[in-house]
Amino acid sequence: MEESQYFYVCDGEVLKSVEDLAGSLEHQMSDDTFRYHCNTEKNDFANWVSEIIGDKKLSKTIAKAKSKEAMLNKLKKKK
Repeated sequence: MEESQYFYVCDGEVLKSVEDLAGSLEHQMSDDTFRYHCNTEKNDFANWVSEIIGDKKLSKTIAKAKSKEAMLNKLKKKK
């Protein structure tokens, strides 16, 4: 994956894969950071998974998540 396809989180973290997203949700991403990228108006993570990662099915699944924990659970079920 090229650098231009990485997900640049608002707190400075860089995600290079779905596994990176899951790890960040589980270990370091704050609730505020999650809400910045995932709220009633947008879901940057689902968009990235769909458009850059190319997994439309997973994108639709995580788009429904309203919390870090819910999104993490959906990502873990994918494995």
